[in-house]
Amino acid sequence: VASGSMDQICSTAPATDRIKITIPSSGQLRQVFRITHGELETIRAEETPNGLLVTLDRPGIIEQIVSVVDGVPAAYLKDQLQRLGPDLVSARIDITQQVLQLAEMSLDSQRVPDKDPRVEELRSAQSLHRYSIQSLRNAKISQAIRTSDQATLIAQRIVRSSWEEAAAQFGAI
Repeated sequence: VASGSMDQICSTAPATDRIKITIPSSGQLRQVFRITHGELETIRAEETPNGLLVTLDRPGIIEQIVSVVDGVPAAYLKDQLQRLGPDLVSARIDITQQVLQLAEMSLDSQRVPDKDPRVEELRSAQSLHRYSIQSLRNAKISQAIRTSDQATLIAQRIVRSSWEEAAAQFGAI
């Protein structure tokens, strides 16, 4: 999701709370799902002349948007997500760790003081990350993914904030 100049360079979306997108459709009635936290969730879609308009809450944690005509593929996906849950969450936790490291390096390179709110946000994200690892160990797959995603979103916002500051500085040169 890009909203301004140089956004294509920063992989973190600027608007992480809600976006609207149009999914092209061929005129057949479709069901729209999102895969989030390793689970298949139904998304309410509104038909428009250009396709199906959907509102995505927390788009930064959506793994995939799926549009189907009949329910068989959706049932298959649901089954596969349950079967592959532990591997999926393990990979997500690894990604969260990488984003946390980027956020920490961003703050370190800016020499942000300890009293800066972003430092506390980073600590909160690191705590959530540790909790997600513990949840995985306890076979609480859904909880592990949720907390890992929360940590990722916080870390992404820190990276985005650092990016915006850097872009503003370079724009002034």
